[in-house]
Amino acid sequence: MFQSEVARRLRVSTVTLSQWETDRLYPTWHYWPRIIEYLDHNPFVNKALGKPKGNESRDVASLLKSPPASFGGRLLRRRLEMLKSRKEVATELDVCVKTVWGWEANRRRPCSALRSRLKLLLGI
Repeated sequence: MFQSEVARRLRVSTVTLSQWETDRLYPTWHYWPRIIEYLDHNPFVNKALGKPKGNESRDVASLLKSPPASFGGRLLRRRLEMLKSRKEVATELDVCVKTVWGWEANRRRPCSALRSRLKLLLGI
């Protein structure tokens, strides 16, 4: 199969696909579902991959630490486990992205109505 065909199926550029293939770039979790579906297996089982040249956000490393004690840490960890971006969570809760960031940074706490919605949405 041609690289252009695979890139089209994964909805990425041929440059991105080439960088993945040559280990110059590690796919962010945003692309993982597409890649897993295309390959029909999960190649992302090794947590050590992507460290030196990866493009994961710094927050992904928090998945490897012990369970966080703060509300913001629990929210961040659960959001990343569910592979949701801050924007997706903010949209689902009808708040702005900065609000979600404030919660994750422990700068703010959600009101009681939003806490119940967070519990339903993320299970925290």
